[in-house]
Amino acid sequence: MSRIRINFIKVVLIILVLLLFTPYSLAQAKEGNLKADRVQYYRSEELIIATGNARLKVDKVDIMADKMEIDLRTNKLKANGKVTVIGADGEFNSKEIEYDLKTKQGIFIESDGIIVSEHSKDPIRIKSEHTERDDEKTEMKGNEFTTCDLDEPHYHMSSTTITVYPGDKIIIYNAVLWEFNGNIPIMYLPIIVYSLKDDQQALQSQIGHNKVRGWFIKNTYNYKIGSGYDNFLEYLEGDFGQLYLDYYTKTGFAGGFKHYFRTDKNDSEYLYFYLDGDERNKEDSPWVTLEYDRYLDLDDLQRDYTIGYRNYYGSDNLSSPEKGTVVNIDFDQDLTLDNWENDLEIYYDRDKYYKNKLSLDIGFDNITEDRTDLDLELDLDYDLKEKETSRSDQYGLEIDLDKEFYNEELNKYDDLEFDFDYDLLDKDQGKKIEYNPIIEYKKYLTKDIELTYNWEYTNKENKISDTKSWDYDTSLELEGDYSAYDWTLTTSLDRDYKEITEYYLPKLDIGIDPGRIWDGSYWDNLDINLGAVNKHHKSWEDRKQRYYYKLDYSDYFKISRKNRINYTETYEQNRYSDDYQSWYHRSRIYFTTDISRGWSNKLTHTYQMAAGEVPVGFTKNKDEEHKIEEKLSWRRGSSDFYIETGYNILEQEYDDLDTKLDYHFSKYSTLEMVSSYDLNKNQFEDFATKYKYEHGNLEYKTGLRAYFNQGEVDKIRYDNDLDWTFGKQDYEWKIELQSSYNSKTKEFDTANIMIEKMLHCRKITLAYDHIKGETWFEYQILAFPQAGVNFGSSKDEGMLYDEDLGGILDE
Repeated sequence: MSRIRINFIKVVLIILVLLLFTPYSLAQAKEGNLKADRVQYYRSEELIIATGNARLKVDKVDIMADKMEIDLRTNKLKANGKVTVIGADGEFNSKEIEYDLKTKQGIFIESDGIIVSEHSKDPIRIKSEHTERDDEKTEMKGNEFTTCDLDEPHYHMSSTTITVYPGDKIIIYNAVLWEFNGNIPIMYLPIIVYSLKDDQQALQSQIGHNKVRGWFIKNTYNYKIGSGYDNFLEYLEGDFGQLYLDYYTKTGFAGGFKHYFRTDKNDSEYLYFYLDGDERNKEDSPWVTLEYDRYLDLDDLQRDYTIGYRNYYGSDNLSSPEKGTVVNIDFDQDLTLDNWENDLEIYYDRDKYYKNKLSLDIGFDNITEDRTDLDLELDLDYDLKEKETSRSDQYGLEIDLDKEFYNEELNKYDDLEFDFDYDLLDKDQGKKIEYNPIIEYKKYLTKDIELTYNWEYTNKENKISDTKSWDYDTSLELEGDYSAYDWTLTTSLDRDYKEITEYYLPKLDIGIDPGRIWDGSYWDNLDINLGAVNKHHKSWEDRKQRYYYKLDYSDYFKISRKNRINYTETYEQNRYSDDYQSWYHRSRIYFTTDISRGWSNKLTHTYQMAAGEVPVGFTKNKDEEHKIEEKLSWRRGSSDFYIETGYNILEQEYDDLDTKLDYHFSKYSTLEMVSSYDLNKNQFEDFATKYKYEHGNLEYKTGLRAYFNQGEVDKIRYDNDLDWTFGKQDYEWKIELQSSYNSKTKEFDTANIMIEKMLHCRKITLAYDHIKGETWFEYQILAFPQAGVNFGSSKDEGMLYDEDLGGILDE
């Protein structure tokens, strides 16, 4: 055997020679590089022996060993000593390997390694007795693996075989989970599929108990359809979804799928099917749920539609199943073109209450180059209610047409609007018909003068009671708007099917702003209105006239640094053609005192009186009013408080005593409280409070509301929410609790608790839903993302601590 000895300095030169004269597979590799402390080349045998820190890079594979032998005739590599192989998905260490440089296949003896994926939180550490690797996959026999990075891992899994598909997935056969530092086996799974490219893992299981259906196990298998099929699956290439197989001890098996069709980020589409067996009701079951949904969001088109079917009534078939057909269709589309916008909404529903319910909404909006805007809205509703004892059809049609014309000369928009409503109720006893067309037209005659025409007609026909009526209203209005004054001239006519009810011929109203006419700041606080009316009313024989003027004045002044008075005065006088006269005066004075330290008090006196007589057919005079109100307020930083009430001198009655407190103990905690007390009956009307504490990893919210009936507490509602994480890092505890209790029914409307414990690289969760009577336990290896446990309120009504309590006082 002839050989050539090469020292380290000449390694680069020999590599160049080798690449020029070695067979095609090694020489033509995209990357090829060999380095070592010592390289020997045996020309006759075409054999390379590299010793001491030998390192070979071929394409995306990096091999390091104490010693390497490369047979250039067969393209075989043998390496021993401390062997390390680094690829795209991780790193392997081995006692000895055999590797084919051409086929990229290899055998590893007593290997261990690390698999890295962006979809795995932690690297996967594997030990294997025997490993075979090629360009497509790596297969390992006699394995142990874990994601725990401790020298003595908290857990590990053993398996007979592991197959790794680089960049795609890992398939594990006959897996046993060993816990408590790997000493006790707690679970066996015949197969596990873990994705290296998807966040959703292939198999997820959940075990728990439901008070209606008993113990259960829910299994979800996530799949993705690849390429290379020559059957119907080739049409589903790139699709993905979930398969469900569940079992309940009391109701039996259930299962289905949710298939997501191949889409891009602007187009999502899925088909959902679930078949639910029920051993309690074999005659009507299985219960079927079917849903198809698609959402499309493009530059000029947004479309969202859902089609659903169930063979049972209600959203929950668990507790009280009832056989029936439910169909839902919901379609919504927005289309935008150069000058057009189109909206289309279609809703169809068939359920226990409606045999057919259809709603159709169509909208068009067009803006032309001359800035003319055309807007058309069309709403169509159809309801069919059919029961054993009665039947009714209801039709509804609404048309809204609005067209704006741009007046370039005046830089104003003229407007024409047409509305039409039609309703038909067809019952067993007969029909009710009502329709109502409306026309409104506005046009600017000059920059400051606008003409408005209104016409409205209403027709009602009741064939059940054999009655019919109609009426229409029409008006023509001319309006002028200037800087110092404005005026409106109106003629109108109201008529029903019997007679003319009233008309104005004409009506004139004038508003004057004296501050824009005369100098002097006191004029700025005065508004003057005056007018005249020529009117006919059906109760009169002849037309009557009304003349009026009205003065409004407001101002304030300071008594001292901490006291001020604001006041408003209104005076109106009316005179009528048959010598009737009426007066109206309203005075309101606010006396505000800044006490100290954020406290202030506002005392309000309101006096309103009217005198004279108003003929029938004109607006009646104002009611007399005499009232005192007081509000004591406090504010400091973000905290505030007030208490207020009033006294009606004429009625000799008190207003409710209302209080509201919003107090911030610190930036972490807040207390809010409201109450309402009836001073006349000496009884509470309402009371509510909520408290919130949020600091670091602790968030606690609670709320209480008392409902009163004739001064006695009718019921109390308690709401609580706790989210608390505590403990040493990687070993934290997490507690989530949510409840809502009704003292009247003595039942919880919402009651959930979840306890979560981190165990370094694992997590265990125990959860209980009191309303569903469902308990479940979840074990999770953190490196493998899974669905979490989420809770929500069992009712649409929000929780008290999320409401604005101030709104309670307005109820």
